[in-house]
Amino acid sequence: MTKRIKYYQNWPSMLNEFIVSRANSPFEWGTHDCCISACEMVLTLSGIDLAVDFRGYSTEEEAIQIMKHYGGIENIAMRGAKEYNAKRIEPPLAKRGDLVSIKQTRSQFSVSLAIVSLNPTLVLVPDDIGWEAHPITDARMAWRVGE
Repeated sequence: MTKRIKYYQNWPSMLNEFIVSRANSPFEWGTHDCCISACEMVLTLSGIDLAVDFRGYSTEEEAIQIMKHYGGIENIAMRGAKEYNAKRIEPPLAKRGDLVSIKQTRSQFSVSLAIVSLNPTLVLVPDDIGWEAHPITDARMAWRVGE
């Protein structure tokens, strides 16, 4: 049987609630960082935990070790996509609730995972407080996550 990520029927409102719930959250390793926030969004919208193998880190050093172990954030995303048959798509085709990777200039990591917001021309990455919006044109890779 092929594993797939199926979003709940009311996922658009759940996506909005997820984004709003973190609008004032401070950046925090393992809680509100790019990797866990993307995985938490998928968990909220589908019940599937893509972070099950690495959830529990709480420091930058632990995050660095996880990135080294998996070969970077895009490899983590590709691993989850392969496991759940999430199709890699061209970034301009990404829609709300999909995941993308973007080049990051404000972080020691060169690439971050971002969620496609309710406005599909924008992607969101955890920031010092809440979210930082980037245009979808900043995306390097994209994955169609939920059905």
